[in-house]
Amino acid sequence: MKTNRLFLLFFLFIAILGVQTTYAGQFITEDPVTTKVEHVELIPFSDVTKIRSGTIFETPALEANVGILTDFQGHLITPVDLNLPRHGSNAYGYGDIETGFKYRFIQETESMPQVAFYPKVTLPSGFKELGLGLGGPTEAIPFWFLKSWNSWKLSGGGGYTFSQASHTHDYGFGGLLLQKDFGKRFTLGGELYAQGTISQTIRSALIFTFGGNYNFTENFALLFSTGHSIAGQNTLTGYIGLDWTFGAR
Repeated sequence: MKTNRLFLLFFLFIAILGVQTTYAGQFITEDPVTTKVEHVELIPFSDVTKIRSGTIFETPALEANVGILTDFQGHLITPVDLNLPRHGSNAYGYGDIETGFKYRFIQETESMPQVAFYPKVTLPSGFKELGLGLGGPTEAIPFWFLKSWNSWKLSGGGGYTFSQASHTHDYGFGGLLLQKDFGKRFTLGGELYAQGTISQTIRSALIFTFGGNYNFTENFALLFSTGHSIAGQNTLTGYIGLDWTFGAR
């Protein structure tokens, strides 16, 4: 119990640093798998989103997931953004941070998928005037599932985001992700992800993403993906990151 409290304090400490300073993993579609108890998962990454109004890079950025209790993890993303608008001046600085938790309340069986509730809050820590944030908080309320068959995994789900930022809308989102393991080291997958209109410049889109991961060791992996819209707003995405997990044996 004492160790669990130490990990909770560690997560809160990271969150505080993030305030003074989003894509989760190489795919936009989430899964219900939680970080093991007394383990920390750190993912330094860079990603890019290009739409008609300009291009946004999150670089460098850090995702942190902490296994606080069984089937319960804390989550945080702290990005530094590079905004390259089609019209106007470029800007580089802190973006909006994302925090939340994941609670897996159904375990996978032969007939049932595992399911988790994964709410997140995005805090307006970026400079909206420079295009480095929305200027107001948002709350995402999704559910995610995963079912595996031998070397295949199917995950998906979705939810709704409520936005308090000016000139933005509430919107729904959801996705499906199919992945295949090629041995213990290499995994490839593709997803279809749909998102509603966020603002006048960020319109609704259906995006296809292809990517995967290469496991150098059991606890260290390379993550990568690239994606493009197949309907709605013309959108191009890319992601590369390193996944390092450590903790109690």
